[in-house]
Amino acid sequence: MYRINFLGLLVFLVFIMGFESCKKDCYDPFNPDCVDYDPCIGEVKADAEFGFYKRKVGTDTIFWIPVVDTFYNWCNGGGNQLFFRANNSQMDNYEWTVGSDPRIFSDSVFFLSFECISGPVNTTLSVENEFLEGCFSEEMKNDINTKGIYMEIIPSLLEQPIYGKYEGYNEDQEDEIFTIELKPLAEGIIGFPKGCNNATIPIFINGRNFMIDVSEVYQHCGRPEGFGFLQEGNQTLIIDYKLTEEVEGKETRVNKRFIGTRVD
Repeated sequence: MYRINFLGLLVFLVFIMGFESCKKDCYDPFNPDCVDYDPCIGEVKADAEFGFYKRKVGTDTIFWIPVVDTFYNWCNGGGNQLFFRANNSQMDNYEWTVGSDPRIFSDSVFFLSFECISGPVNTTLSVENEFLEGCFSEEMKNDINTKGIYMEIIPSLLEQPIYGKYEGYNEDQEDEIFTIELKPLAEGIIGFPKGCNNATIPIFINGRNFMIDVSEVYQHCGRPEGFGFLQEGNQTLIIDYKLTEEVEGKETRVNKRFIGTRVD
């Protein structure tokens, strides 16, 4: 009887030692039982970075189109919403001040309507975020950031500066020149990408930049996706985009850059 109990105890001890060994050998920074457990891995320091955006709602997706340095607005009402969006939505507290507006806004994202307004507007975001002691230095619980954006009045939505015809090339094929066009009411790019002459690629336009609308799946023209930015002076258009091409016999997504100069 003694021998049986002793053997049972021995087996139990071997099991426990093996279990403890397994615990020590596991590797998962989220698991407190593992050797590489990091209690700070889910903690976030204060981050007051933010951007200005227009928002478009697709079939099942919300598209955030960045506003590049200038917000174009008009005087006949409607369509003049500018969104203010923090890069990080995990902060404990947000305090926004916009221009001379006396209000303080406390959400990670909100919008204001600007109508018939010109001139610079400064925006300041202050944030506070708590985290476990020892994860970051104490001063990283607070952050502040200020950015300016210029307001410019245009006669109507149909007279945004990016509209026009551009002649240019893809950086990887500089000797192959082609022309694209962005027309008011066309709601897309004509002649883009290269060789796509029988379709209009839908886009979301915002003043001097646009985003290709990928809310629908297009099987033609390589299914492009990306952004276009009209450079300072409004004469040069750069489009950074992805495209499906056949590479070594396989369909592959490749990065492209179109550089075009205004011709009309």
